[in-house]
Amino acid sequence: MVDDNSDEIEGHPLNQSHNRRECSDLLSCTEQTRNVLQLGIGFFFIFLALNSQGFIEEAVLDSFARKGIGVKFHDGYTSLAIIYASFTIHNFVAAPIIAWLGVRWALVFAGLTYAIFQAGFLFVNRWYLFSSSTLLGLGAAVIWTAQGKYLAMNSTEETAGRHSGLFWALSQLCQSCGGIFLLVVFLLMPSPPGGGEQETSISVPTVRLIYGTFTALSVLGTVILALLPVSTATTPARQTNTVDGTSSAAAVRDPSTVSTELAHSTDEGAEGSGEAMAVAEQPSHLAILSSTVQLMGTRRMVFFSLPFMYTGISQSFWSSIYPTTVANTEMFQLNQGVNPKLLLALTAIVQGVGQATSGFIFGILDSRTRHFGRTKIVSFGAALQLCSFLLAYLNLPAHAPLEKTFEHGILNSPSITLALIGGFLLSFGDACWNTQIFATLIAKYPIRASQAFAVFKFFQSLLCCAAFFYATSISLPWHVLILAIGLFVGLIGFLLAERMVRQNDDDFGNVVIQTHFEDGN
Repeated sequence: MVDDNSDEIEGHPLNQSHNRRECSDLLSCTEQTRNVLQLGIGFFFIFLALNSQGFIEEAVLDSFARKGIGVKFHDGYTSLAIIYASFTIHNFVAAPIIAWLGVRWALVFAGLTYAIFQAGFLFVNRWYLFSSSTLLGLGAAVIWTAQGKYLAMNSTEETAGRHSGLFWALSQLCQSCGGIFLLVVFLLMPSPPGGGEQETSISVPTVRLIYGTFTALSVLGTVILALLPVSTATTPARQTNTVDGTSSAAAVRDPSTVSTELAHSTDEGAEGSGEAMAVAEQPSHLAILSSTVQLMGTRRMVFFSLPFMYTGISQSFWSSIYPTTVANTEMFQLNQGVNPKLLLALTAIVQGVGQATSGFIFGILDSRTRHFGRTKIVSFGAALQLCSFLLAYLNLPAHAPLEKTFEHGILNSPSITLALIGGFLLSFGDACWNTQIFATLIAKYPIRASQAFAVFKFFQSLLCCAAFFYATSISLPWHVLILAIGLFVGLIGFLLAERMVRQNDDDFGNVVIQTHFEDGN
């Protein structure tokens, strides 16, 4: 129950109560930041495994295909496409699953699907690969939606940017660590005999060492998520305004332990200003699914769907297509003496540095960068990514995304320095998009965080899936063209959606809280 007269409880003056509440919020924020750190560490280990394997999956499976072991050429791209197709479909059931299991056990369930997928590379089988890819898609939908809910449970509008950036920096730092791990393995493990193309392949013992480690890391990350604190009492208090304009604090809780019902306003402006919540019976899974679909159809979310979709195309490119392109460029070894496998690991390292640096700047230094505004940060990230697309187009061979090639880029001989700079800019810009989208969803959809993140991941995974499907047949210039068009469309959508947010905040203030007791008056 929200008490509008809480400032005068037990005869305490308004200013003393307000000071005590600020003190309590500060202490609570420290505790919630620790929760976010633990969440980020759990994701660090799970995605240390997943993102690292994403860099090498196509190269690994193509190596097996050359030996006639279990898979066919481009099954890596097909596997990734299946993951994101499953991810897309299962986003619609992610929120009900989280309501059923609770946010912590939903994270644990999802983490186990990542371990099951990684274990399949210890005994490569095409049908297990595709089946576990489908299961992983379900796990991905649940883990990212639950992550968004847990961040919202532990954030206020003031801490949303810091917590989003902190989580992103921790979870994406794994790429650099994964790149270092791959670099050490490729340096220490012997290459397959035969020289030439075989020398740039990845041997079976190396694959088993790598994926055995990845499986163990996935299990470790899942254990850390299982130990996450989820209070059944109030978590961070979110300062709000009631209908009559007085202050109150709305507690954000795990939907599995608190009965809530969303009060939807027919005026979309009211929806745009925040969330309405009524304490009632636990909403059914069908009601949660219906709420997700309704949220998807609101005007602001329609505009947000454009940057959501662009981040899906971008993710497919930086996480797999770009590293595969670098690894398939044989001129790096012929002219500069660098084995493409080692360059693949170096690319992972610089991309991880780019992701973590961006998360650090716009997360941990949020109090100093917040005045820039989300639109400027996203625009800056878009400009960096546009530069990276241009570098890839000029520097790398056109057919390198599809096969190993001795072709030159437009700038004649491909440059390792430009390839690494392009990878850094690509990932830094991607983190700009994601941290600001996370912060916006946490701040503006605190009660419907599960539904908001489900919508985000639906559109993101839909386009990521499409990108991996067309990646099996198009060359690098087409990738660059699609990315550039998507970037401009996504940027326009983000700018329009943020403009609606500001206008709605001015018109309607903060979150509106209602209770059964107020409704009965």
